Amino acid sequence: MAKRAAELARSVADRAPRPVVVGGSVGPTGELFEPMGTLTKDAAIASFTPQLQGLRDGGADVAWIETLSSPEEARAAAEAAIAVGLPYVLTYSFDTAGRTMMGLMPSAAAASVAELAVPPLALGANCGVGAPDILVSLTEMHGSPFPLVTKGNCGVPHFEGTEAVYSGTPELMANYARLAIDGGARIVGGCCGTTPEHLAAMRASIDAHERGEYPTHDTIRAKVGPLKNSAPVAHAERPARRSRR
Repeated sequence: MAKRAAELARSVADRAPRPVVVGGSVGPTGELFEPMGTLTKDAAIASFTPQLQGLRDGGADVAWIETLSSPEEARAAAEAAIAVGLPYVLTYSFDTAGRTMMGLMPSAAAASVAELAVPPLALGANCGVGAPDILVSLTEMHGSPFPLVTKGNCGVPHFEGTEAVYSGTPELMANYARLAIDGGARIVGGCCGTTPEHLAAMRASIDAHERGEYPTHDTIRAKVGPLKNSAPVAHAERPARRSRR
C-alpha cells in the first residue's frame, strides 16, 4: 500500500510544471515503549521498515515522520529510514500542555535526535491543538541546528450535526503562515482540517510576505487567536510537601 500510494503521488508530481517533492507520511505505531508499554526498539524498527521501503520504492523523495510523542519511537522510525536509504523529516506533536504526550518539550526536540547516524533534513512540530499553540512550540525550538518545520491544525474541530468542522479560516491560516516565517520556520504547512483553499491562502500570504519581527506570545494571540494550552515551562517547581509528624 505504501509503495502504491507513493507511485500515485509521484505520477502527479512529475506532471507539475515545477519540481515537486513527494513526502511519504509515517505516523506513530500507537503503542507505548517499554517500560510503560510492551513496544521494544527492535519491534518498532521492524514495523517501520517495510512501510519506509515501500515509500522509497514507490518514488517518495523523503520520509515525513510525523505526529510523534515519544523520542524512542522517533529514533526508531529515523533508524528505519536511514537503513532503507530514505532522507527524512521528523515532527513531534506538542499537544499536551505544550509538551508531547510523553512529556518531551519543544526545546528538547533537537537533542532527542542528536546522536543519530544521519540527521534529519528538518525538525519541527505538526498537528496539536491549533495554529496559535504550534507557533509557540516553534518559538520554543528557536536555536535548533536543523531547519524548522511547522504544520498546524486548521483551528480546533467542533461538530455541526454529524460533521466535524474546523474553526480555522483561510485568513487565519494566512496569518499563521506569516508568523511562522517570522518565527524562523523554513517549511510551513497545515495539518488536520487544512483544505486546498487554506493552502492557497497560505501560499499567497507567504509569497507576498517580507519577514518581520520575531513573534511574541502576545503577537501570536493578537493575530491568530488565544492559546489552548499554557506555554511549557522547563523544570517547573512543585509545591513543597508538608512533612507529617
